[in-house]
Amino acid sequence: MSGEFEEEYLDVLQNIEAALASAYRQHSSMTDYDARAAVDALIRDYQAEMKGRPAPNVHMSNVARDAYEAARGVCEWRIGRGAFMDEQGRSCTSRSHCRSPSKK
Repeated sequence: MSGEFEEEYLDVLQNIEAALASAYRQHSSMTDYDARAAVDALIRDYQAEMKGRPAPNVHMSNVARDAYEAARGVCEWRIGRGAFMDEQGRSCTSRSHCRSPSKK
């Protein structure tokens, strides 16, 4: 049965995976645990939203938080709430806000 889910949502899962890979490129110290914490937090957030409740306050490392933000940006874009994304996959309100900061 799980194979059916992956087949139906393969494109969405690939988008989330790409966002997590982008976070890893920004933080080479990122672990599978960080990625899992980010995805678990996303699941809890959207479950709370479906029930009309506020998102739970989740404590996670800065690396996991960045992975979460990148993956959430992709999810928001996929459901039509984030029109633009920056290089980390975070949703932006306009193209001008999507410019990545200059590297020093």
